[in-house]
Amino acid sequence: MWLRGVKELLNDVGKMEGRIKALTRKAIKGDIAEAMDRETTINGVGFTYMEYENEDRNYIQEFAKEYLSARPNTVLLIVNRVGNGTEYMVYLSPETAKRVSIRELMARLNASVNGKGGGSTTYGQGFAQGKPPIDTFTSAIKAFLGSIGSS
Repeated sequence: MWLRGVKELLNDVGKMEGRIKALTRKAIKGDIAEAMDRETTINGVGFTYMEYENEDRNYIQEFAKEYLSARPNTVLLIVNRVGNGTEYMVYLSPETAKRVSIRELMARLNASVNGKGGGSTTYGQGFAQGKPPIDTFTSAIKAFLGSIGSS
C-alpha cells in the first residue's frame, strides 16, 4: 500500500513536470512573437531585445536558443532586472558572430550603462548597478551595429 502511494505521487510529479514544460514552451513562443515584432535590421543584421524582471536564467537561455534558431542573423539582447541591479546578456548565432565582435559590442555596452562584463564568440554578459533605461542598452547596440558596415 505504501509503495502504491509513492508510485502515485511520482506519477503526479511527472504530470506536473509535463504541465510546467508545456507552460514554459507556451511562454517562450509568446516571447518569441514579441521579440520578432520589435526586431529591426541594421546593416543587414537583425536586432531585438527582451526585458525581464527576476527571470530564471534557464528560461532565458532556452528562449535565446529558440529565438536564434528561428532568426539566425540576429543580435539578441536580454535585460534582466535583479535586486538593485541589471544583468544583461547578448546572444549571437555563429553566423552573426562572423560579422559582429561580441567583445567590441560588450565593451560599448558596458561603457554606456557603466557596467562590467565580457564575452566569448557568441555570448556576452554584464552587470550594472541600478536600473539603466532599456533605451540606453538598445541605443548602444544600434549605434554599434550602425558602425560595422553592411558587407
